[in-house]
Order: sequence, then structure tokens, then C-alpha cells
Amino acid sequence: MRPPTAAFPVPARLRALGVLILAGAFAACSSGGAGRLVVAARDIPARIDPVRASSPAEENACELVFDGLVDVAADESGTASPVLGLAESIAQDQRDRSLYRITLRAARWHDGRALDPEDVVSSFAAYADPANLSPRRAYLLGLIASVAADGPLGVVVRFREPIAEFRAWYVLAFKIVPREYRGGPMPSDRIGAAGAAFGDAPIGTGPFRFRSRSADEIVFSANKDCYRGAPASELIVLRRIAGSRDRIRALLGGKVDVIADTGPLDGPALERAGDVMVQSYMPHAFYAVAMNATAPALAKPEAREALARSVDRAALLPGLTDRSTGIEINRGPFPDSLLTKVLPEYFYTGFPDRLAYDPSLAARLAKVSGLAEGYPVGASSRALKIAAPASWGEFGSRLASALAAQLARSGVGAEPAILTDEAYGAALAERNYDVALVFHEGYDNLFSGISELFRSDSPKNETGISSPRLDRLLASRDGAVEATAWLSDTLALHDLVSELCPYIPLFTIEKDIFYRRVKGVLIASDNPFLTAERWSRGP
Repeated sequence: MRPPTAAFPVPARLRALGVLILAGAFAACSSGGAGRLVVAARDIPARIDPVRASSPAEENACELVFDGLVDVAADESGTASPVLGLAESIAQDQRDRSLYRITLRAARWHDGRALDPEDVVSSFAAYADPANLSPRRAYLLGLIASVAADGPLGVVVRFREPIAEFRAWYVLAFKIVPREYRGGPMPSDRIGAAGAAFGDAPIGTGPFRFRSRSADEIVFSANKDCYRGAPASELIVLRRIAGSRDRIRALLGGKVDVIADTGPLDGPALERAGDVMVQSYMPHAFYAVAMNATAPALAKPEAREALARSVDRAALLPGLTDRSTGIEINRGPFPDSLLTKVLPEYFYTGFPDRLAYDPSLAARLAKVSGLAEGYPVGASSRALKIAAPASWGEFGSRLASALAAQLARSGVGAEPAILTDEAYGAALAERNYDVALVFHEGYDNLFSGISELFRSDSPKNETGISSPRLDRLLASRDGAVEATAWLSDTLALHDLVSELCPYIPLFTIEKDIFYRRVKGVLIASDNPFLTAERWSRGP
């Protein structure tokens, strides 16, 4: 079956939300081979369970082990598109266009058990179980009403509203997990011992099997019985190397084959090495400055606006990156090109800038809100602290220093506070900080999961912003089926978040994947493992 076209239908009416949601599933596996490839990353996942995956490290590792009913594949040109995964066929009911009938292919779990429809039913139940706090729960429940078994290989999915085929395919890309594990049933609630054991040592249907784990490494072995064929490499090893310079040294010294996490300042050091290859992409991600709305000094929107209007985003870039292209200045909670990429037929420019650089207004707001008095310039003991993680290295310290200099021009004293990654994470989680540099990634190209940053009851709400009006708007956007509703909510969210001002928007910078003597690497989405089953050692 050919995948449905991703062309935007009925453009004059802007009806169906026909947008590619590229979460980074796998392409077809290559034929067999041998070899061991080591991938250096800033972090390795604490658990590998797609139901509860809440970080890029977890999402990336899940791509090695699990499949969806639909996968997203990359062709040789680097174009990503939907292909059938665990589904052998997907058919929309012509009388009831909210109903889809799916036939499963003959695939097996890594423990040898055959895939069956109850695996799909129990997977959806796990995503829907509120105890699991799945980041996909609101999205899936907003679109899917029910999932039911229909015979030995059949699954019936009922959407809440009629939905275009090509959009339905992307919704059906959620990863399928087994209903049984180690001889017993898997509860939909993953919080208990069974869920923890599964996250530590999962089984899936994908091209790589979980093999072993140590403090700083996870090893995956080739699933030679993969229904798509055997991977090209015998082993893939994920190795934690927190420091950017340490990852570079490991690649140049032959200790690792691929660097999956890079920063804007890593390029020059690696590009001088003649045999290092690079692929670049614009991530579904953004840099911003989080402002602690629960801190007394920043509780008023006027105080947060004073900081936001003090920042000339473009002026921060010199010294942070040597790039003249591949940089996007953002003007709100979304990357500025979101609408021009998703709906190019209708948008030629980005979002309006509701927090434009205005040093005169910033100085007045800093004075009126008490920021200038509470954090006077030149008084180090009373300076606003700009938290940054140590793993960002020179990039983080330069950015924090440049921000401090800009805030000083508005009469607010500030200074960098470089924290260990553990202390930085704890400060954000506990909201024990003034302002903090943040980098948020791992989104699809609709930024469906961005609600987690702003919803009042979300554990990822690091700024402490709380607004019933914002919560209602987030729920509406998460459940939008029609393009017009999604667009209206997205524009309204841009305006409301700018008004509440929990973040200072900064920019998105193109990311690089560096590798040496590895064949088959093709980066077509934020997930570096999109084509990992094709990777093999070679010239």
C-alpha cells in the first residue's frame, strides 16, 4: 500500500490539518552485516518505554527498539514520509470516515511471541492511563476515541472526528508495546514494579534488541529476525559523555563513531579533521530564558516583560556561533518558521513580535516593578542569577554573560550562575532559580507537546506560570482536528504566552551530527536514529 499523499487538501477552505508530524520513526532495515558502532550522547535514558518517554534521550532510544503501526521513513534524498510499520494495511471506512480498519503484519516481539491485536489495544490503554503521565496522552485522547481488536489480525481505530488519511497515518505512529512481559501480563499502569522492569530491559519489535546496561552505556544488538530485515551492524552502543569537548576528543581519538549531541561551538573543532563527516538539520527545538514566576521579584508580568524587552536577540549571536545561515530568531513560544513551514500556502512571515526589544520601555518597567531597585547594577551580592548547565560549556557561559550585559543596560544587575547538570535540573524542577537558560527539544513539527511547559499542573512547567485561561487554550489546541481550529489556537497561544511572559524567546540554531568512517547515515528528523539500522562501519 502506498502512503497517502501529504499534499494539503482543499486549500481554498483550509479544512483538514494536513501536516507532517515527524517524530522520527524507522525506515526499512538494511540487509545483514557486522560491526559495532558507538554513539556518544550527552545523556543516556534512565528508562526505555515509549509510553512514558519524556526526554529526547528516551525518545531516541525507543526508536531503536519499538515500531508504530505507521513508521516515518527517510528516502535517499533525505525526505521523510509515512510508511506502513506493524500495519500491513490501513483502510478508511468510506461511509464513516472517522473509522479506520487495520490489518497487522506477521511480526514478532523480541521474546519470540507473535504480535496480535490485543498488543495494540493494551498499548493505547497504557498511553491513556493517567497514572503514567504519558506526554502523548492528551494528544492521542484528543484525536482517538477507541481502539478495539477485530479478529486474529484486525484492529479498528475510531477517531473522534472524520480525519484525513494522511493525518491519520501520523497519529497511528505511536509506538506499540507488548501486552505481556516475562511471561505475565503488562499492567496499563507503568508506575509499579512490572513497569519499572520493562523500562530497564524492554522488548519491542524493532531492528535492535536491548542487550545490557551499565552506568554510562546501553548496548543494543541486531534483531536479525526483524520483519523488515536484519540491521547492517551487529551492535549499537549508546555512551554517556556529558562534556562537549570530551565528546569531540572521543570522536577524534577513535573511541566513538558518532556524536549525537552537539552544540553551536562544536563545528570548528571537528571540521578541521579531514575524515569527519557532518549532516546538519534545523531541529524542532528552541533556546529561551525561563523566568521563575513563583519568585517574588518576578511574580508580576511587568517584571518579566522588563527582562524580555531588555534582550536584543540578534545581538546575542556574535560570539555564540560562526554561522551566517541556519539561525532563526524567535518571537514567541514557537520557532518563528512554524507557520511558514506547516502552512506555506498562507504564511510568508513568522509570528508578530509582542515582546520586541525596547530598552526605554524595559528600563521604565524595571523601575516600576522594583526589579531595578531589587537587583541594582554593580551589586554582585544582589545580582539576578542566570542559571546555565555546565554541560553547555563555553556556549552557556558566553550566552549568560551576554544576557547579563544587556539586562544591565536596562538597570537590572545580573550575573551567570553555571551549575552542574544535576543542580541545574533540580533548580528547574523545584523552581529554585531566578532566570535560567533552557533548550527545549524533541517536538514534532506541530510542537504538539509544548503544552507541557505551560499547563498549570504539568511537572514540566518549570516557570510556575498558572492561568486557567491558558489551560483552556492549551486543551483546545491539543484536541484540534481541523486546521482552522489549530491555527486559531496556535496564534492565540502565541499572544497569550507573550502577554503572560514566562519565557524570553531567543532563537533556534541548526544542529549537526558528526561521524567518522560510518556508512548509511542519513539525518531527516530530530531523531538521529532514523536510519540507524542502515549504519555500518566503512570508509
